[in-house]
Amino acid sequence: MLATFVAGCACPTPRSEGPNDSPATDVAIRSQAHTTFDSVVYYKPAEDLDPGELLTYAPLIVWESPAAGRLAADGRPPVLWADESTTVIHGRALRQVAYVWRIESASVAESPDAGRIGGVRLTLDEHGHPIVWEAIDAGSAASKLFVAASLERAAAEGFGPPLPGRAFSIERSRDDAGSAIVVRILDDGPVPMGPWVYLDRNGHVTTVLCRCMPSQFSRAESTVTYRIRPLRGRDDGPLSAPGVRDFLGRRRAGSSLAHLLRWPDVSRKSPNRR
Repeated sequence: MLATFVAGCACPTPRSEGPNDSPATDVAIRSQAHTTFDSVVYYKPAEDLDPGELLTYAPLIVWESPAAGRLAADGRPPVLWADESTTVIHGRALRQVAYVWRIESASVAESPDAGRIGGVRLTLDEHGHPIVWEAIDAGSAASKLFVAASLERAAAEGFGPPLPGRAFSIERSRDDAGSAIVVRILDDGPVPMGPWVYLDRNGHVTTVLCRCMPSQFSRAESTVTYRIRPLRGRDDGPLSAPGVRDFLGRRRAGSSLAHLLRWPDVSRKSPNRR
């Protein structure tokens, strides 16, 4: 059974954009994020994993079927590599948890994306609630970000309406943020939890959702469990773990959230959750 919280979305919506406001690529990315898949392969954490924070924030992955690949495995079942880090925003150290995987070829066909790294990184507020989700997609030219509704509300209160060419108040200008785009605003979950991550047939991230939001697929044709392996403290091993570490290191250096988003000053309290 697919366990998820179902709730109506009370998220802010993008402002109306004129023909010259938002590039066609941004419009296409946001449109794709609302696509409903007919049939998917559903990946979830193995039930015998030790409870803890890495399990708390682990993603539920739905991969559009028929998929051109599968999640690579350290033996069987598939493996997601987990990494913890921190980022500093307005002098506050915020924890981050990342989950990464590799795409390997399906038995039915060779995938041109085999070996590509994908994943998701969560940035948590001081109470452990995710407030920003980053899609890790080595095959995408855009840096796709997803922001909690409470953080977007705080940004709107602090900065006003979105900047020209942007859809949300949390977004910086294109000159400052480059290829980064806030794809959509997500509902705040009632408790800390991992997200839904949606992959198209080629394994590219189309959207991230809070588990408290309605799902965007009709049926799961099969369910696959995965295991979680921490990156830190491990020797060279399956899946070229050092290469994954290098990728996350470049991700930290090249996409500091402090420079990609207009962060409201919420140093005295967390954004209001409704």
